[in-house]
Amino acid sequence: MSRRARREPLQRILGWEEFRGVRVRLTDSVLVPRPETETLVEWALALLPAPGPRRLLAIDVGTGSGCIACALASERADLDVVAVDVSPAAAAVARENVRALDLAGRVRVVAADLFAGLRDIRADLIVSNPPYLPSALMPELPPEVRIHEPRLALDGGSDGLAVIRRIATAARPYLRPSGALVVETAGGDQASAAAALLRGAGWDQVAVRGDLVGIERFVAGRA
Repeated sequence: MSRRARREPLQRILGWEEFRGVRVRLTDSVLVPRPETETLVEWALALLPAPGPRRLLAIDVGTGSGCIACALASERADLDVVAVDVSPAAAAVARENVRALDLAGRVRVVAADLFAGLRDIRADLIVSNPPYLPSALMPELPPEVRIHEPRLALDGGSDGLAVIRRIATAARPYLRPSGALVVETAGGDQASAAAALLRGAGWDQVAVRGDLVGIERFVAGRA
């Protein structure tokens, strides 16, 4: 009770969270998975090709706990996932979760900045829940987030779009023809701005989708 009184999230106290049917272990190095991000996974799955003779590949950029990568792999047996995080500590947590969920044969975790080191990879899908909060907003966040979540996973630069902008310009060479990119944003005007970034970077079929309460939050495009 004393930890909750200090505004520490219950998931931090328990050390785990459920996400689309998988349980992931948490440390201070990774974000607590949010329910709205389950909608990101739902759309990502819908953007994948139908099951066929070849194995599919996805890249999860900014994997954190590995919740997105593990959920994708657990729901599509024909899908392999490369899960990337710039934080070595976060990548270590993701590896533990991959092993605990018996997905090590299909999910590979890489500690790298975006696509650095992913040579000759051509994926069917790139998915990302990147840092997207404007830096000026950080001091105004509630204690549960400001104190107990890693800033590296939250702070998206002056306009919140720094990482999304980099993904939009760098992701296309890592996708197969007609492969899809889908990212989470802060929602509202930022989702519209992210969609404009994708269009400006040459993505096709750019679309925006709402979260669980109808806020337009997710943006996708085709290579």
